[in-house]
Amino acid sequence: MSDRETISMRSGNLGRSVLASPALLVVPTILLLLFTYVWPLLQVLRLSFSAADASVLDGAGFTLKHYIDFFLDPTSLRVIWRSFWISIASTIIALVVAYPYAISIARGGPMMRRLLISIALLPMTTSGVVRAYGVIMVLGREGPLNALLLTLGIVSRPVEFLYGPAALIIGNAYFVLPFVILPLATGIARIDRRLLDAASTLGATRLAMTRTVTLPLLVPAIAAGSVVAFTLNMTAFVTPGLLGGQGYLVITTLLGQQMFALANWITGAVIAVVLLAIVIVTMSVYQAWMDRKAKFYAPRS
Repeated sequence: MSDRETISMRSGNLGRSVLASPALLVVPTILLLLFTYVWPLLQVLRLSFSAADASVLDGAGFTLKHYIDFFLDPTSLRVIWRSFWISIASTIIALVVAYPYAISIARGGPMMRRLLISIALLPMTTSGVVRAYGVIMVLGREGPLNALLLTLGIVSRPVEFLYGPAALIIGNAYFVLPFVILPLATGIARIDRRLLDAASTLGATRLAMTRTVTLPLLVPAIAAGSVVAFTLNMTAFVTPGLLGGQGYLVITTLLGQQMFALANWITGAVIAVVLLAIVIVTMSVYQAWMDRKAKFYAPRS
Protein backbone atom coordinates (compact mmCIF):
# COMPACT_ATOMS: atom_id res chain seq x y z
CA MET A 1 0.00 0.00 0.00
CA SER A 2 1.35 3.39 -1.00
CA ASP A 3 1.90 6.33 1.33
CA ARG A 4 -0.88 8.25 -0.42
CA GLU A 5 -3.38 5.45 0.19
CA THR A 6 -2.29 5.15 3.82
CA ILE A 7 -2.74 8.89 4.38
CA SER A 8 -6.15 8.77 2.67
CA MET A 9 -7.32 5.89 4.86
CA ARG A 10 -6.11 7.62 8.02
CA SER A 11 -7.85 10.87 7.10
CA GLY A 12 -11.03 8.93 6.33
CA ASN A 13 -10.90 7.13 9.67
CA LEU A 14 -10.22 10.45 11.43
CA GLY A 15 -13.20 12.06 9.71
CA ARG A 16 -15.49 9.20 10.69
CA SER A 17 -14.27 9.28 14.28
CA VAL A 18 -14.86 13.03 14.50
CA LEU A 19 -18.37 12.69 13.07
CA ALA A 20 -19.10 9.84 15.45
CA SER A 21 -17.82 11.64 18.54
CA PRO A 22 -20.60 12.36 21.08
CA ALA A 23 -19.41 15.94 21.59
CA LEU A 24 -19.94 16.79 17.93
CA LEU A 25 -23.26 14.98 17.64
CA VAL A 26 -24.88 17.16 20.30
CA VAL A 27 -23.71 20.46 18.80
CA PRO A 28 -26.84 21.01 16.61
CA THR A 29 -29.14 20.39 19.58
CA ILE A 30 -27.11 22.68 21.83
CA LEU A 31 -27.15 25.46 19.22
CA LEU A 32 -30.91 25.09 18.76
CA LEU A 33 -31.49 25.28 22.52
CA LEU A 34 -29.20 28.28 22.84
CA PHE A 35 -31.08 30.27 20.20
CA THR A 36 -34.63 29.17 21.00
CA TYR A 37 -34.55 28.68 24.78
CA VAL A 38 -31.48 29.95 26.63
CA TRP A 39 -31.19 33.34 24.93
CA PRO A 40 -34.93 34.21 25.23
CA LEU A 41 -34.89 32.99 28.83
CA LEU A 42 -31.96 35.28 29.64
CA GLN A 43 -33.87 38.18 28.08
CA VAL A 44 -36.92 37.40 30.22
CA LEU A 45 -34.69 37.18 33.31
CA ARG A 46 -33.08 40.53 32.48
CA LEU A 47 -36.48 42.12 31.90
CA SER A 48 -37.82 40.88 35.25
CA PHE A 49 -35.14 42.94 37.06
CA SER A 50 -35.56 45.99 34.85
CA ALA A 51 -36.17 49.37 36.49
CA ALA A 52 -37.87 50.77 33.38
CA ASP A 53 -41.57 51.24 32.77
CA ALA A 54 -43.62 48.03 32.91
CA SER A 55 -44.78 48.40 29.31
CA VAL A 56 -41.24 48.71 27.92
CA LEU A 57 -39.75 45.54 26.46
CA ASP A 58 -36.20 46.83 26.23
CA GLY A 59 -35.85 47.81 29.88
CA ALA A 60 -32.72 48.98 31.65
CA GLY A 61 -31.43 49.23 35.20
CA PHE A 62 -31.77 46.78 38.06
CA THR A 63 -34.37 46.50 40.82
CA LEU A 64 -36.02 43.87 43.01
CA LYS A 65 -39.17 45.94 43.41
CA HIS A 66 -41.21 43.89 40.94
CA TYR A 67 -40.46 40.63 42.76
CA ILE A 68 -41.24 42.21 46.14
CA ASP A 69 -44.54 43.60 44.86
CA PHE A 70 -45.44 40.25 43.34
CA PHE A 71 -44.85 38.22 46.50
CA LEU A 72 -46.52 40.81 48.73
CA ASP A 73 -49.71 40.55 46.67
CA PRO A 74 -52.09 38.00 48.29
CA THR A 75 -53.61 37.25 44.89
CA SER A 76 -50.24 36.15 43.51
CA LEU A 77 -49.62 33.79 46.43
CA ARG A 78 -53.13 32.38 46.11
CA VAL A 79 -52.65 31.77 42.37
CA ILE A 80 -49.26 30.06 42.96
CA TRP A 81 -50.71 27.75 45.60
CA ARG A 82 -53.74 26.98 43.41
CA SER A 83 -51.51 26.11 40.45
CA PHE A 84 -49.29 23.92 42.60
CA TRP A 85 -51.95 21.80 44.26
CA ILE A 86 -54.00 21.40 41.08
CA SER A 87 -50.89 20.17 39.25
CA ILE A 88 -50.08 17.73 42.05
CA ALA A 89 -53.67 16.43 42.19
CA SER A 90 -53.84 16.03 38.41
CA THR A 91 -50.55 14.13 38.37
CA ILE A 92 -51.65 11.75 41.13
CA ILE A 93 -54.98 11.06 39.40
CA ALA A 94 -53.18 10.46 36.10
CA LEU A 95 -50.85 7.95 37.80
CA VAL A 96 -53.77 6.09 39.42
CA VAL A 97 -55.74 5.93 36.15
CA ALA A 98 -52.70 5.05 34.03
CA TYR A 99 -51.49 2.17 36.21
CA PRO A 100 -54.12 -0.48 35.31
CA TYR A 101 -54.05 0.64 31.68
CA ALA A 102 -50.26 0.27 31.61
CA ILE A 103 -50.60 -3.23 33.09
CA SER A 104 -52.97 -4.16 30.27
CA ILE A 105 -50.45 -2.90 27.71
CA ALA A 106 -47.52 -4.73 29.28
CA ARG A 107 -49.35 -8.03 29.84
CA GLY A 108 -51.42 -8.09 26.64
CA GLY A 109 -50.58 -9.77 23.36
CA PRO A 110 -48.95 -7.96 20.43
CA MET A 111 -52.25 -6.98 18.79
CA MET A 112 -53.81 -5.84 22.05
CA ARG A 113 -50.64 -3.91 22.95
CA ARG A 114 -50.63 -2.02 19.66
CA LEU A 115 -54.35 -1.27 19.99
CA LEU A 116 -54.07 0.05 23.54
CA ILE A 117 -51.03 2.19 22.72
CA SER A 118 -52.84 3.64 19.69
CA ILE A 119 -55.86 4.49 21.85
CA ALA A 120 -53.61 6.13 24.47
CA LEU A 121 -51.85 8.24 21.83
CA LEU A 122 -55.00 9.08 19.86
CA PRO A 123 -55.80 12.34 21.75
CA MET A 124 -52.33 13.64 20.86
CA THR A 125 -53.28 13.67 17.18
CA THR A 126 -55.50 16.71 17.77
CA SER A 127 -54.65 20.16 19.08
CA GLY A 128 -54.98 21.15 22.70
CA VAL A 129 -57.84 23.49 21.87
CA VAL A 130 -59.89 20.68 20.33
CA ARG A 131 -59.22 18.41 23.31
CA ALA A 132 -60.16 21.18 25.73
CA TYR A 133 -63.47 21.76 23.96
CA GLY A 134 -64.08 18.01 24.12
CA VAL A 135 -63.65 18.15 27.89
CA ILE A 136 -66.00 21.16 28.02
CA MET A 137 -68.67 19.15 26.19
CA VAL A 138 -68.30 16.25 28.62
CA LEU A 139 -68.31 18.39 31.78
CA GLY A 140 -70.96 20.90 30.70
CA ARG A 141 -74.38 21.22 32.34
CA GLU A 142 -75.92 19.26 29.47
CA GLY A 143 -72.96 16.91 29.09
CA PRO A 144 -72.92 13.13 29.57
CA LEU A 145 -71.30 13.32 33.02
CA ASN A 146 -74.14 15.41 34.45
CA ALA A 147 -76.67 13.24 32.61
CA LEU A 148 -75.18 10.13 34.24
CA LEU A 149 -75.19 11.68 37.72
CA LEU A 150 -78.82 12.77 37.30
CA THR A 151 -79.86 9.36 36.01
CA LEU A 152 -78.24 7.59 38.94
CA GLY A 153 -79.89 10.00 41.36
CA ILE A 154 -76.56 11.12 42.80
CA VAL A 155 -77.44 14.79 42.23
CA SER A 156 -80.78 16.54 41.85
CA ARG A 157 -79.57 19.25 39.47
CA PRO A 158 -76.62 19.65 37.08
CA VAL A 159 -73.26 20.24 38.74
CA GLU A 160 -71.08 23.16 37.66
CA PHE A 161 -67.84 21.37 36.84
CA LEU A 162 -66.53 24.00 34.45
CA TYR A 163 -64.54 27.10 35.41
CA GLY A 164 -63.29 25.67 38.66
CA PRO A 165 -60.81 23.20 40.16
CA ALA A 166 -62.76 20.08 39.09
CA ALA A 167 -62.54 20.95 35.39
CA LEU A 168 -58.84 21.81 35.62
CA ILE A 169 -57.93 18.62 37.48
CA ILE A 170 -59.91 16.38 35.12
CA GLY A 171 -58.64 18.19 32.03
CA ASN A 172 -55.00 18.17 33.14
CA ALA A 173 -55.12 14.50 34.12
CA TYR A 174 -56.64 13.62 30.75
CA PHE A 175 -54.05 15.60 28.77
CA VAL A 176 -51.00 14.07 30.50
CA LEU A 177 -52.25 10.46 30.51
CA PRO A 178 -50.17 9.36 27.47
CA PHE A 179 -47.00 10.72 29.08
CA VAL A 180 -47.70 8.64 32.20
CA ILE A 181 -49.00 5.47 30.55
CA LEU A 182 -46.00 4.81 28.32
CA PRO A 183 -43.25 4.95 31.01
CA LEU A 184 -45.35 2.81 33.34
CA ALA A 185 -46.04 0.24 30.61
CA THR A 186 -42.34 0.07 29.78
CA GLY A 187 -41.42 -0.35 33.45
CA ILE A 188 -44.03 -3.07 34.02
CA ALA A 189 -42.88 -4.97 30.93
CA ARG A 190 -39.33 -5.07 32.31
CA ILE A 191 -40.32 -6.60 35.65
CA ASP A 192 -39.12 -10.19 35.95
CA ARG A 193 -42.21 -12.38 36.25
CA ARG A 194 -40.26 -14.82 38.40
CA LEU A 195 -40.26 -12.27 41.21
CA LEU A 196 -44.05 -12.17 41.19
CA ASP A 197 -44.25 -15.96 41.00
CA ALA A 198 -41.89 -16.23 43.97
CA ALA A 199 -43.99 -13.76 45.98
CA SER A 200 -47.15 -15.70 45.10
CA THR A 201 -45.51 -18.97 46.12
CA LEU A 202 -44.65 -17.43 49.49
CA GLY A 203 -48.31 -16.61 50.04
CA ALA A 204 -48.41 -12.91 49.09
CA THR A 205 -51.78 -11.62 47.93
CA ARG A 206 -52.14 -9.59 44.74
CA LEU A 207 -52.33 -6.37 46.77
CA ALA A 208 -49.25 -7.33 48.78
CA MET A 209 -47.33 -8.15 45.58
CA THR A 210 -48.25 -4.77 44.14
CA ARG A 211 -47.15 -2.96 47.29
CA THR A 212 -43.94 -4.86 48.03
CA VAL A 213 -42.73 -5.99 44.58
CA THR A 214 -44.30 -4.15 41.65
CA LEU A 215 -44.42 -0.57 42.91
CA PRO A 216 -40.83 -0.54 44.30
CA LEU A 217 -39.54 -1.80 40.96
CA LEU A 218 -41.56 0.89 39.17
CA VAL A 219 -39.98 3.79 41.06
CA PRO A 220 -37.94 5.01 38.02
CA ALA A 221 -40.98 4.73 35.71
CA ILE A 222 -43.22 6.53 38.20
CA ALA A 223 -40.61 9.26 38.59
CA ALA A 224 -40.29 9.73 34.83
CA GLY A 225 -44.04 9.89 34.23
CA SER A 226 -44.84 12.12 37.19
CA VAL A 227 -42.04 14.59 36.42
CA VAL A 228 -43.31 15.06 32.87
CA ALA A 229 -46.94 15.20 34.01
CA PHE A 230 -46.33 17.78 36.74
CA THR A 231 -44.25 19.96 34.43
CA LEU A 232 -46.91 19.88 31.71
CA ASN A 233 -49.69 20.58 34.22
CA MET A 234 -47.83 23.45 35.84
CA THR A 235 -46.91 25.12 32.55
CA ALA A 236 -50.14 24.44 30.61
CA PHE A 237 -51.84 27.52 29.20
CA VAL A 238 -54.60 26.37 26.84
CA THR A 239 -56.22 23.97 29.31
CA PRO A 240 -56.62 26.38 32.26
CA GLY A 241 -57.48 29.22 29.89
CA LEU A 242 -60.47 27.33 28.46
CA LEU A 243 -61.52 25.17 31.42
CA GLY A 244 -60.76 27.62 34.21
CA GLY A 245 -61.65 30.85 32.48
CA GLN A 246 -60.69 34.32 33.67
CA GLY A 247 -62.52 33.81 36.95
CA TYR A 248 -60.26 30.98 38.12
CA LEU A 249 -56.71 32.04 37.37
CA VAL A 250 -53.64 29.86 37.65
CA ILE A 251 -50.09 31.09 37.24
CA THR A 252 -49.97 30.57 33.45
CA THR A 253 -53.25 32.38 32.80
CA LEU A 254 -52.12 35.16 35.14
CA LEU A 255 -48.94 35.37 33.05
CA GLY A 256 -50.95 35.59 29.83
CA GLN A 257 -53.23 38.22 31.36
CA GLN A 258 -50.32 40.43 32.38
CA MET A 259 -48.45 40.13 29.09
CA PHE A 260 -51.14 39.96 26.43
CA ALA A 261 -54.14 41.71 27.97
CA LEU A 262 -52.40 44.40 30.06
CA ALA A 263 -49.09 44.65 28.15
CA ASN A 264 -47.33 44.55 31.53
CA TRP A 265 -44.17 42.92 30.24
CA ILE A 266 -42.05 43.25 33.37
CA THR A 267 -44.66 41.69 35.68
CA GLY A 268 -45.18 38.97 33.10
CA ALA A 269 -41.43 38.33 33.07
CA VAL A 270 -41.43 38.10 36.87
CA ILE A 271 -44.24 35.53 36.76
CA ALA A 272 -42.39 33.54 34.09
CA VAL A 273 -39.22 33.42 36.20
CA VAL A 274 -41.19 32.45 39.32
CA LEU A 275 -42.94 29.68 37.40
CA LEU A 276 -39.64 28.34 36.11
CA ALA A 277 -38.13 28.43 39.60
CA ILE A 278 -41.11 26.59 41.11
CA VAL A 279 -40.91 23.82 38.51
CA ILE A 280 -37.12 23.42 38.83
CA VAL A 281 -37.10 23.39 42.65
CA THR A 282 -40.09 21.05 42.93
CA MET A 283 -38.74 18.61 40.38
CA SER A 284 -35.25 18.67 41.91
CA VAL A 285 -36.58 17.86 45.38
CA TYR A 286 -38.93 15.20 44.02
CA GLN A 287 -36.21 13.62 41.87
CA ALA A 288 -33.80 13.51 44.81
CA TRP A 289 -36.45 11.81 46.92
CA MET A 290 -37.23 9.28 44.18
CA ASP A 291 -33.51 8.59 43.69
CA ARG A 292 -33.22 7.70 47.37
CA LYS A 293 -36.22 5.42 47.00
CA ALA A 294 -34.69 3.75 43.95
CA LYS A 295 -31.39 3.17 45.79
CA PHE A 296 -33.24 1.74 48.78
CA TYR A 297 -35.07 -0.79 46.61
CA ALA A 298 -32.07 -1.56 44.39
CA PRO A 299 -30.69 -5.10 44.68
CA ARG A 300 -27.79 -5.37 47.09
CA SER A 301 -24.71 -7.47 46.36
